[in-house]
Order: sequence, then C-alpha cells, then structure tokens
Amino acid sequence: MTHWHTLFRNVHLATMAGAGYGEIRTPLPARTGGIVPALTRYRVLERFGNSTLLAVEIETGRHHQIRR
Repeated sequence: MTHWHTLFRNVHLATMAGAGYGEIRTPLPARTGGIVPALTRYRVLERFGNSTLLAVEIETGRHHQIRR
C-alpha cells in the first residue's frame, strides 16, 4: 500500500536573520473559537552572511499557520 503523505510534502522556503533548525509548537486560534495545536518544522538550507535560507514544513496544516 502506498502512503501518499510520505511521498509528497509541502516544503516552503523562507529567509530570516540567523536561525538554525527546530520546531515551533504554538497553539493557534481556531476559526470556530478556542485554540488548536500547530507544529512547524524548519531547517537551514544555506547561509548568506546575515541571512539564512530555511526549508519550512507545516506539519499540522492550520489556517494561516505559515504567516504566524
């Protein structure tokens, strides 16, 4: 059996000052009220002086998670 979630991932690119690798586990507001868990993983692809190119994986797919 093929598990599609292991074959295809949404990986976003981002730049920021500094940074290494890690996870962000911060609850986000739900559209219907309350809060929901959210998980974002990031890792360094390349460093350019004061900037860092990151690969960012949105694990939980929450609404507007990539902007928070």
